Amino acid sequence: MAADPFKPVDPQCPPAQIVDYLKWRFVKVTPEGELLPLPVPAGNGIGFDVRIIPDRRRSDAAILRRNRSLPVVVRYKDVDTYLPGWVFAADFDRDGNLFVVFYNGIFGIYRVSKEALAQGGDATLGEPIAQLPVQLGGLEPYGFVVSCDGFAYVAVNLELPEYPVPEKQPQIFKVDLAARAVVADRLLGVGEDLYNLALSCQTNELWSAFRYGDSPYLSAARLGIWRRDLDRAIAPALTLTHGQESAGARAKASALLQEIGGRSLPGPFDADRLLLVAEAWVMISDRAEAMRIYELVAERFPNSVGARKAEEWIRSDAEAQAAEQRIKQTP
Repeated sequence: MAADPFKPVDPQCPPAQIVDYLKWRFVKVTPEGELLPLPVPAGNGIGFDVRIIPDRRRSDAAILRRNRSLPVVVRYKDVDTYLPGWVFAADFDRDGNLFVVFYNGIFGIYRVSKEALAQGGDATLGEPIAQLPVQLGGLEPYGFVVSCDGFAYVAVNLELPEYPVPEKQPQIFKVDLAARAVVADRLLGVGEDLYNLALSCQTNELWSAFRYGDSPYLSAARLGIWRRDLDRAIAPALTLTHGQESAGARAKASALLQEIGGRSLPGPFDADRLLLVAEAWVMISDRAEAMRIYELVAERFPNSVGARKAEEWIRSDAEAQAAEQRIKQTP
């Protein structure tokens, strides 16, 4: 019988061949740079995910093992504790309790007490400390850290389904563990990813590995989204005639233009972004702002197609201004 790699191994039907080319070895790195093996059996790399969770205040660590099937195993001080759902990240607090970001129908932060870790066996998690306001699908908590002052921070890379190509946007949640609530969050830029979090107890600063997308496909897709959004924002500003409604529509379009104008894209795509913004300013009759951006394109991207387009508009605008002056001076 063939073995299904996504299900636990049936002892009555073992796999025909065990692939053993990759092994996890658990070690401790000393301050001198030596690797000291830990007394934990090595695990095969197929369908086997391992996280080291440092208990920084006790010079110790837990090992979190995830197989393709549950439960997740936390080994701490040679005692195994079993968690009944999928654990994405974990960290210790200053008292030795373990907090886990856990999916069990919802994304939540749960507490595994130090007493439960010492006892081992099946852990009873109870109600979550806090529920993260995100949905399963195209995302994973990529960082989790418990601070020294009773807060926890979770980094989640959200997938944006409205983009024509896969696109992510990281969000950081701050959780008050005592109040059992999300108390703040910060949404970062589209196309950026956060991987892992670390925190300094001395300065209370968060650190993270950061990746930003510079794919030409993503840049072209982002330009398409911005063009669509601008079309939707500018159309009411051009068609509404009621004074208050027209002013409101224009204000929304201007705010979107300011936002896109403050972003950037890699390489030549940034010239396309600026040209898109300049054309939109022309559409809502702000020639001064359009002129500023066209001049910026000509200066920043000389001898390019974008620069030629900008120079052509500047020349045409100068000719139009001169024609208006002649008309005004005609008796």
